[in-house]
Amino acid sequence: MPALPAQVDGKNMKQLDFSRGEFVGLTFEQQVSKCRSRAAEANALAAGAREEETEQYLHFAAKWSDLADEMERFAKERAE
Repeated sequence: MPALPAQVDGKNMKQLDFSRGEFVGLTFEQQVSKCRSRAAEANALAAGAREEETEQYLHFAAKWSDLADEMERFAKERAE
């Protein structure tokens, strides 16, 4: 799936591409790692972004991190 251009005040932000097909082909551990790396990428982008973009990048980072946390929590619950 190609990335959609994210806009803040009519200006394009750097796109964070995501390929569903690539993601589902990964092992569970790789999926969690991919989520963590996406969170780190979004945090890095936030650090160098214009003020009006920072909040969006931090939002993306939090969502990727939340997804990784939830995946790990779900796996732990299933293992018990």
